[in-house]
Amino acid sequence: MSWLAIVGGVWGIAVLALFIPAIRYCYAAEKRSYPEKFEGRLPRRANMIAVAFNFAGIARDAETQALRWKMNRLLIVILASYLAMGIAIFAFGPG
Repeated sequence: MSWLAIVGGVWGIAVLALFIPAIRYCYAAEKRSYPEKFEGRLPRRANMIAVAFNFAGIARDAETQALRWKMNRLLIVILASYLAMGIAIFAFGPG
């Protein structure tokens, strides 16, 4: 078994473990911005682009912005991990 299979599997689980709280922060920020959208039903999808870049009427209060920045930090860590994995694959080869 190659090192890429082992490291890639662990890396994939770690990225998923970071992505789940990012989605939760996104839902929390959207719920604070659009409370009528979340009344009595489960949310359909997380609009992560709008929340990440503060588009589409995301509330400007301090608590919503704090949730947004927590989500953005997690997304930056995920992006950095993709870059690190790509550099490792390029430097050491795929197997």
